[in-house]
Amino acid sequence: MTIPEQEDESPTSSGPRFMSIDRPPPRFGDKGSATSMYMFNLFLGAAIEIGLVIKPTSTDRTLALRADAQMGTTLKADVDLIRQLRHGVEDAHFILLIAQLPQLEKLLIDGLSPYPILDWHHFLSRSSTALQALKILNLWGSRVGTQREEDKVVKTTLQILDILPNLEHLQLQNISAQGHRHNAEDTLPSKKLRIVVFHDCAVRHRLLKKIADGQRIRTFHYTAAILQMNANKDAMFSEEHIAAHLESSKRSLRSLTLYPVLDSAPLRKYFEAAWFAS
Repeated sequence: MTIPEQEDESPTSSGPRFMSIDRPPPRFGDKGSATSMYMFNLFLGAAIEIGLVIKPTSTDRTLALRADAQMGTTLKADVDLIRQLRHGVEDAHFILLIAQLPQLEKLLIDGLSPYPILDWHHFLSRSSTALQALKILNLWGSRVGTQREEDKVVKTTLQILDILPNLEHLQLQNISAQGHRHNAEDTLPSKKLRIVVFHDCAVRHRLLKKIADGQRIRTFHYTAAILQMNANKDAMFSEEHIAAHLESSKRSLRSLTLYPVLDSAPLRKYFEAAWFAS
């Protein structure tokens, strides 16, 4: 670990940041790079042992970061994770760390980027240890822009919910949840969900149904935001939808908050079909 030089207190970014700017990327051939090579082999060996990737025949293709990676797409190939480990990319180290904490019960990620790199669910789902004991999941999205309609928002499929058998508390903030691939049964593996909080979010109707189906939820809080709704047109639903989704929680529900009335004409047009609209 290194201590970076003091930077501007309010840095700006227009895209993903693949590596630290305070040091050049290491190369295998450099003198003094034995430690870097050693650590890379250590990380790669761990990733192979816990099932994140299959042992490659060669690592020669991992020397350089991909120049053709498209903005806003997530990478799923083994070589992509290996390459990110080679260059010290935060997403790769996060995946490797989480997969080796089988007793982890609470996870808070503050500041998810609108510019994703690796598909966490794809790699973590290949590990038999990753997130199996997790009870509390908090995901907070970062904001890029000044609340204009064209500003970037964090988008996620929430596919990671399919590998959490003991989840009890789910909280999202500043996130647009969309694009989820649903299982045939359309339910979560955990039937222990008791607290669901979506703050400044937009969650698609079918995914919302999957999250709530068969649960005994005690607290359900969902307030939307204009930017997330703009990015997720399938997140609109009616009072009838809400009543149907919470059918299994009718006797357990103790706290319910949905789309509070706001003094904003642009927001009201999105919320007019919600519970408090009348």
